[in-house]
Amino acid sequence: DTGGMMTIGPEHGDMRPGWGVYVAVDDVDSAADKAETLGGEIIVPAHDIPVGRWAMIKDPAGAVICLYRARV
Repeated sequence: DTGGMMTIGPEHGDMRPGWGVYVAVDDVDSAADKAETLGGEIIVPAHDIPVGRWAMIKDPAGAVICLYRARV
């Protein structure tokens, strides 16, 4: 039940506007590793951001989602 938006700045290169899907998980690192083990690909490795921790993964068919855990 959370949403957010950000400005695309010069540091994002030629990024196009779009929407991303974030899935809340208990452990971002473990979830990303499991996705990779099951044939997915880690697009953006797990790392901390001001509001939590996240990673971007892609399934074998090419669908992309983000894994997220809020900072407590």
